[in-house]
Amino acid sequence: MTAKRKCLYCDKILEGRADKKYCDDSCRTAFSNEGKIKENKEIRTISLALKKNRNILKRLKGEKEYTLISEETLLLSGFLFNYHTHYFTSESQGNVFTFCYDYGYRDMGNKKYKIIRRW
Repeated sequence: MTAKRKCLYCDKILEGRADKKYCDDSCRTAFSNEGKIKENKEIRTISLALKKNRNILKRLKGEKEYTLISEETLLLSGFLFNYHTHYFTSESQGNVFTFCYDYGYRDMGNKKYKIIRRW
């Protein structure tokens, strides 16, 4: 005896084609939307952290070419060191900067960070 196939969304017994996965279009759509909601929530959390980090770097840098800031100031501002978009190595001195979009920072030692903007 063959096992009864069930709808992936509502668990109703399926009838009809052997490759059928859902009992109707509404179950197919609901199943698809559930997966998207979870994935979008994860992406949204990361995206918000990246934007927050960029705004903190922008605010702390101000209008100067660069600024030196303490690790404590970054942390008190809510900066999350685990979230960044990319790294950049300067050609002139080989310094590695960690970037959040167009604003970057580099550990200068003694818990001080140099903040720059790269166009």
